[in-house]
Amino acid sequence: MRKTIIFLAVFVLSAGLLYAGTGNLIVDGNLGIGTTTPQYSLDAAGSIRVDNNTAASVMYMQAPAVNSNAANYFKALDLYTGIYNIPAGVTDSGYRVGLGVEGFVNDPNFGGTLAYQYGVWARNGSYASGGTIQNSYGVYIDTVTQGTTTFGNLYGLYQDSPAAQNYFAGNVGVGKTAPRYQVDVQGDVNVSGNFRVNGLNQPMGAVSGLKIVNDATSPSTTVDLSVSQVGLANASSQFVGLTNLYLVINSTVSGANGVDVLPLAQNTWYAVFVIWNPSTATAAGLLSTSATSPALPSGYTYQARVGWVRTDGTANAYLLRTLQYGRNAQYVVTSGSNTANLPLMASGTAGNVSTPTWVAVATGSFVPPTAAIISGTLTAHDMGYLAILAPNSSYGQYNSSTNPPWLMTFGQSGQFSSGLPFDMILESANIYWATNGPYYLFCFGWQDNL
Repeated sequence: MRKTIIFLAVFVLSAGLLYAGTGNLIVDGNLGIGTTTPQYSLDAAGSIRVDNNTAASVMYMQAPAVNSNAANYFKALDLYTGIYNIPAGVTDSGYRVGLGVEGFVNDPNFGGTLAYQYGVWARNGSYASGGTIQNSYGVYIDTVTQGTTTFGNLYGLYQDSPAAQNYFAGNVGVGKTAPRYQVDVQGDVNVSGNFRVNGLNQPMGAVSGLKIVNDATSPSTTVDLSVSQVGLANASSQFVGLTNLYLVINSTVSGANGVDVLPLAQNTWYAVFVIWNPSTATAAGLLSTSATSPALPSGYTYQARVGWVRTDGTANAYLLRTLQYGRNAQYVVTSGSNTANLPLMASGTAGNVSTPTWVAVATGSFVPPTAAIISGTLTAHDMGYLAILAPNSSYGQYNSSTNPPWLMTFGQSGQFSSGLPFDMILESANIYWATNGPYYLFCFGWQDNL
């Protein structure tokens, strides 16, 4: 086999042989440099330096033509460092690099402007007008883990400089071979820092599948909390998302799955929190009179408020019977309990429906401080009277054609009136009503502003 190597001002010295010139050096067989038994067309036992300051390409290799069906495998440059032995008990604190590429400036006299600099430049694709390429990769990384070697760290791609930026013009798929979005992930996403949308911190995971209810066995002292997904935050606005939790919170104990401060207060709202201990990867529930800053047990640094419960006026400060799904909560009427009836907010006559004269009804004992909507009913029986209801006192009289009341009901004398249920957005800590007869204003529940 004949090989032709072109030299420009090259000197070859081997066993007394000296060649100098600019012509062709023709070698039949393999050419060995530093070895007398070359195994390849060019076999060098040592380093090779190629220096070309004029051409755009220092090395150019053309793939062979394919004229028939076959499984051809061509590598323009194949560097193999697989045969490398370290005996047991021996430690090599250095490294082995299959291909080392450096593209940086090391000349102290550099002072000009360079438009682009690449450590590695890879191009794939086609300029052809036809044909099919089933899979095309700019860079393909195959990490081999078929043996029994233990890896401290095994990376397919590693960026060492924290100052460096990484740019992808197309879509990026993680676990997906055909990403449809700029970042398309098949599987779970874990964020230990901040998750931002347009630069603003966002909680990781909305509250979904939430249920808070009095425990069936100990309804006066215990609530059961289940949630499919909830996002919690710490004091540094870092977020963690938790899924599929079931927590039992006992109002007679302090700490995790209890109350932050005992004893319980009577007729008091207690915020319901999901809390998280990152050191032990433990989730728990917590009751607190604070809607934003509960006294967290030791080790628990993440929190999310998910609802409210309220105590009654007895000495034991038992929990009222309530049921919450998502944002919506309501009182559970239960015979023989502290919610044997719906909470009555107001009754009798109040104000004047014609003037009108509105009377404020405080909502703080019936809905928690973060409630956005109050639900209830305005009702009377067997009476020919009027009642009006509004979220503020600027609404007009019962018969106004320009500024009517937010809600009005009329009980016809001698007939049964079922009343009018309502869901009203709260504008303040009061709602307003007026009635010229014995009406009843009951509270069904509320919608939390989670």
